[in-house]
Amino acid sequence: MARRRTPTMNAPPTILDSLFRNMPGEVYRCRNDRDWTMEYVSDGVLELTGHPPSAFLSGKVRFGDLVHPDDRDWLWREAQAAIACRRPYTFEYRIRTASGDEKWVWERGSGVYADDGQLSALEGFVGDATARKLAEIALAENEERFRDFAHASCDWFWETDADERFTWFSDSIERVEGIDREKLLGRRRTELAGRNTDLGALPWKEHLEAIARRERFRDFRYATRICGREHWLSVSGIPRHDKSGRYLGYRGATRDVTAEIAAQRELFCVNERMRAAIENLDESIAITDADDRIVVANKRWRILNDDSETIRPGHRYEDHFREGFARGNFPQAQGREEEWLAERLAR
Repeated sequence: MARRRTPTMNAPPTILDSLFRNMPGEVYRCRNDRDWTMEYVSDGVLELTGHPPSAFLSGKVRFGDLVHPDDRDWLWREAQAAIACRRPYTFEYRIRTASGDEKWVWERGSGVYADDGQLSALEGFVGDATARKLAEIALAENEERFRDFAHASCDWFWETDADERFTWFSDSIERVEGIDREKLLGRRRTELAGRNTDLGALPWKEHLEAIARRERFRDFRYATRICGREHWLSVSGIPRHDKSGRYLGYRGATRDVTAEIAAQRELFCVNERMRAAIENLDESIAITDADDRIVVANKRWRILNDDSETIRPGHRYEDHFREGFARGNFPQAQGREEEWLAERLAR
């Protein structure tokens, strides 16, 4: 290692002194003791620690006391290990400033050795790394939060490249579906479509057109065969672009809706069987919804009411009565139609 003369507080001002004063941090020369006793420290130490250089050089303030208690032991051990191997050291640790604030600092230094090979001092630089370190901590927390949400969710998350090929899946795809994600990487969603899927027909046509326009899409549902069995999937995605606006692909989430689709199909079958049974009953039946609109009117009902327009599904039950008034079908209501109608609808 090259040996050099380090400026001291009593030395005449030099270009190097001016450079050190303007650096955003402290340049130091210290002894190799647990107090990191300073022999030289630049003016930048005031902004970094809140203590002036004179406080360190007089021994009034010891840099070792500023180091966070949880960082002191490992910092000493790691520094001694580097010095023993005569290699530079780089650390990130916390200090407590004169105002009591906690800061993260980044330090780079090495030993300085005399002609006989003995360690003379340590020299290096310490800079403020608080903003960067807090950003890294926040990023790590967000990533951990995302992993927790992803693990707790029944959805799985994915990314595609500009060619619409999958480049990443969250591990929940294996946990939820038992699907080896490695087998899906590099494939397009269209390649996963179920048998006999017509990509030129709805809903695929609209979906692919939305992707071509780089639009967001939500709850696109399609059938796929993965691992030898049919799945119904609901997919939502957001396009990705770099800072220059270049398209990078999509990022989104997928949910398995196979059970939901099966339940909808079963409900449809049950409703169809019920409609068929009601349609063929000898008794006239009409069923209305919460808005008093007819949803089912069987054949017997339609015959009794001359199959008029107002008794068909979608019309209000009140419309059926008002048409009956006009036709004279309700003589008992004559002269008191509104009162009679209110009574009937209240039943």
